[in-house]
Amino acid sequence: MCQTERIAHRNTVSVSTVFILMSLLLFLISTTTRAEENLLLILDGSGSMWGRVNGQPKIVIAKDVVGKIVAESSGELSMGLMVYGHRRKGDCSDLEMRVPVGGVKSQVAGSFLSVMPKGKTPLAASLEMAAAQLNSKENKTTIVLVSDGLETCKGDPCTVAAQLKQQGHKLIIHTVGFDVNNKAAEQLACIAQAGGGQYFTADDSSSLEEALKSVETSVATAEPVKVEVTEKPQVAQIETSSTTGSKKIKLAGPATVILQPASWVSLPKYWKLVEAESGEERGRSTEQQMRIRPGEYQIVWRQAEHGYGDVPLTAVVNAVSGKKTTVAIDTGIELYVPDAIKKPRWWGLGEVGTAKPLFQFGKGLGPHVVPAGDYELLWRQTEHDNNTALLGKVEIRAGSLNQIVADSGVDVQVGSWVDTPSPYAIQLVDSQDRVVAHGRKYGPQLAPSGAYRLIFRLTEHDHNDIEWGEVTITEHGFTAVKLDSGIIFTHQKGARPPYRVIFVNLDTGKEVVSQNSWKSLPLPPGRYQIDWWESQHNSSRQTLVEEFDLETGVAAELEL
Repeated sequence: MCQTERIAHRNTVSVSTVFILMSLLLFLISTTTRAEENLLLILDGSGSMWGRVNGQPKIVIAKDVVGKIVAESSGELSMGLMVYGHRRKGDCSDLEMRVPVGGVKSQVAGSFLSVMPKGKTPLAASLEMAAAQLNSKENKTTIVLVSDGLETCKGDPCTVAAQLKQQGHKLIIHTVGFDVNNKAAEQLACIAQAGGGQYFTADDSSSLEEALKSVETSVATAEPVKVEVTEKPQVAQIETSSTTGSKKIKLAGPATVILQPASWVSLPKYWKLVEAESGEERGRSTEQQMRIRPGEYQIVWRQAEHGYGDVPLTAVVNAVSGKKTTVAIDTGIELYVPDAIKKPRWWGLGEVGTAKPLFQFGKGLGPHVVPAGDYELLWRQTEHDNNTALLGKVEIRAGSLNQIVADSGVDVQVGSWVDTPSPYAIQLVDSQDRVVAHGRKYGPQLAPSGAYRLIFRLTEHDHNDIEWGEVTITEHGFTAVKLDSGIIFTHQKGARPPYRVIFVNLDTGKEVVSQNSWKSLPLPPGRYQIDWWESQHNSSRQTLVEEFDLETGVAAELEL
């Protein structure tokens, strides 16, 4: 009978492991770098970092450890941070120097927090990029390369490390294998030896303690740490008969992956098992279980055919030959908005601070299966009339249905005298000049709490942007903004409108233009000068009114 197991990785790490790892790297920093030297951390952001150690994703452990290490390091230490595999699936060029060497620890600590593992492990390319970064550095640089697996981009990082040393680069390369198998440990140890440094393993508490003692001995004797390597059993074994010449191929039996959905989860259109780093599909099913070749996989979830995209879940599944592995599908989001807000074209979750969706959903507000993490909540009211609104940061906690309420925004109201049923644009702009909300309808519009400038534009071509004023949106509720002051043009029947009528705000110097139009024009209260421009080519601009006051709630009639 097949044994049923929960998701588990090869090794487990106790809570004390994290603190030993911190001590190890702090010791490494203190003994191999001085204030006049540089330290460059190269950290793994590949898809396999969603693998779990003692029930906790490796990326979460790494963020915690790196944050504490950096916080406790010398304030005079010149630091840098490179991350690989964190932005795109299957892209070997996905390397980012998040903090160039010469940065301070506060930059490094903050920069790593937003990393969301996705892609491959380009170890060789990361070392080459590091060398290019250090060409202009005169001081010695210590590189600490942290990886949870082998090179997956066909590079030879061990050879690259040796070449960099031979070329005279002033660097030492240390490597840390975080919950790695034997082949990865062998490769990382080779990189460290070729780079004049040491290899450290982080598999469990006892091995970490042993590694720390090895570091002390290595620093004292200048002897590299030796790593004992043993081969893992092969998936397939081939035996050849000496008498008959026949071959017998013994294959490891298939593994079975079984979904264990929470009560709120409905089975999807399909789900897939893909290679954690390359994203290559290895199996697909519409049922609750799937048989597959043994290996490490990531689950990709597709709820429905239309209006939804593939959602890669964070758990890395260790599918073992002849065994059943159950996977809990129990992390998701359900969104609530006020009744006055119509269902959107789509909504989703994106990287914090950006409008680019990582996961996109249709009109349905959930519940939807998503991976745990920190995201930007995105809202797209209509396909063509709106830009994507950034509704603020949300935290999706693992193992629960996260119910999110979005009930803050702005409610733009106009006077009955306004004869344009809908404007070209209503925008909220933050202090960094980012548009956080954009709509083309009067009435309530979702937006995150905060202080903004409201930009209003009546038509696309005949009017320019009007900065109406400051708007403060509270955490809950809609802030009313009344566009109830402005200009009503009165004219003879059939009269052609002038090329331009320009309203100059005498306090700010900003101009509001009405061009080739008799449309009534909302205008913020203030002191204005009115200029007239009869035709574009055969006349010139002239002043009609030197100064007049426009009060709140007043629609002034302008006879032309």
